[in-house]
Amino acid sequence: MGDSIQDAGWAKNTIFCANTDRVIDGHGRIKVSLEKNYTTMPVDVGWWTKEQGDILLATLDPLSQMANVDANALQSLTLSNIKALTAKKKNVGAMKDVNSFAAQIISGKKDKLGIRASKRSASAIINKSKTTTRDKRETTTDNDDLYDTALRSDVTFPATRNEYGLPDLLQSKLYNPAELPASTFARCGNSLRDDMFYCQGSRPFDSGKHLKPIGGVLGFYCEDSRIDGLYRNGTHWAEKLVGEQWFGILEPDFSTYWDWPFAKRLWSVYRSRWCARYWQQLGMSVLPILRRTNDLERDKWMYSSLPGGIHTAAMQLRMGGKKNRSREEYWNGVGAVLEYMVSEHSLKRVMFYGGETLEKYVAGFTPKGLEYTMVEPFVDARRRMMNERAKKN
Repeated sequence: MGDSIQDAGWAKNTIFCANTDRVIDGHGRIKVSLEKNYTTMPVDVGWWTKEQGDILLATLDPLSQMANVDANALQSLTLSNIKALTAKKKNVGAMKDVNSFAAQIISGKKDKLGIRASKRSASAIINKSKTTTRDKRETTTDNDDLYDTALRSDVTFPATRNEYGLPDLLQSKLYNPAELPASTFARCGNSLRDDMFYCQGSRPFDSGKHLKPIGGVLGFYCEDSRIDGLYRNGTHWAEKLVGEQWFGILEPDFSTYWDWPFAKRLWSVYRSRWCARYWQQLGMSVLPILRRTNDLERDKWMYSSLPGGIHTAAMQLRMGGKKNRSREEYWNGVGAVLEYMVSEHSLKRVMFYGGETLEKYVAGFTPKGLEYTMVEPFVDARRRMMNERAKKN
C-alpha cells in the first residue's frame, strides 16, 4: 500500500465520521501515513449515526480485504446489522456475506488479513496530535489542510486577494439557491421549516426537544459575545454545524463599527472570513455578508478579498432606531456597497435582514436589476408573534 501511494498517489480517501470520532474506512492508509511521516492525507469527513457507521464499518473494510479482522467482533456486528435491516425490511445479502466471512475466520478456514490490530483505539490514533510527545506529522500553520489525523483549529488559509491575510472563500461552496428564505423563525408559534431563516439568537429552535429541521439558513446577526465561540472554539462549532445539516450558513457578522481602530475592524473581518472558509472546507455552503460603510474607498478591503462571482449575499440593515430610518447618509452607504458588488463581483441577489418596513427605503437605493428578499429580524419577528398571540388570548 505504501508503494502504491508513493507511486500512484491517493487513489482513495480515508473516511472519517465526525459524529462518532471513528475511522470508517482507511485504517491502512492511516498506518502508512504514520510510518512514512506524511504531513497530510486526504480525508472525506461524513456525519453518520453510530448504527449507520456500524454498517459502513462492517462492509467497506472487510469486503475490500484491507483491514485487520477481529472475527468475533465482526460477526457480532454483522448479526446486529442483519437484525436491524431485517426489521426495516431491507436487503441483508451483503451483510450476510460479511457475516459468513467472519465465520470462516473463526472456524479457521480463512486467515486473518494482513494488518495487525493496533494496540491503540482508532480515537487514540485520531487524537495522537494531542499527546505531550511532539508529533512528527505536525504541520505548519500556513498549511490549508484541516485534517492531519485530527480536526485542527490552528489552520490558516490562502489569502491571494488581499494584503491583510483575509482567507479566500471557495467559489464552489458559496450558497446560491433557487430561492432565498423570506420568513424568520421566531420560536413562539412557528413550526420548524426548511425554507426559513434561523438566527443564532433563537437557539434552541425547539426548546422542548432541542430539534431543528433538516435544512434552513442560519445567520449570526446578534451580539458579538454570543458568536465569539464560532472562532474561539472553532472545531467544536464546526462539528456542531455539520451535524445540523443547514442548506446554507451566513458568514458570522462580527462588528466593524465605524469609529473603531482599523486593527480592531480588520480582526473582526478576519474571524468572520476564517469561520466561513473553515466551514466551506467541511462541505458547508456559505453566504457572504456585506457590511455597510460611510466611506467605500476606505473600506474596499472588506470586499476586494471576496471571489469574483458572488451572485448571492446577505446584508443587515440596522440604523439604531425608527427615527434614523430615512437618514439619507445611511442609505447612500448601502447603495454604494451594492453598486460596487454588482460591478466588481457580479452580485445578482441580496437577502436583507431588516424586515418589510424598510423595503420602501431599500427600493430607492438598490441598483436596477438586483433581486432581493426582506427577512424580518428575529427579535422583531418574536415580538410580533407574541403580540398576535396575546390578542388571540
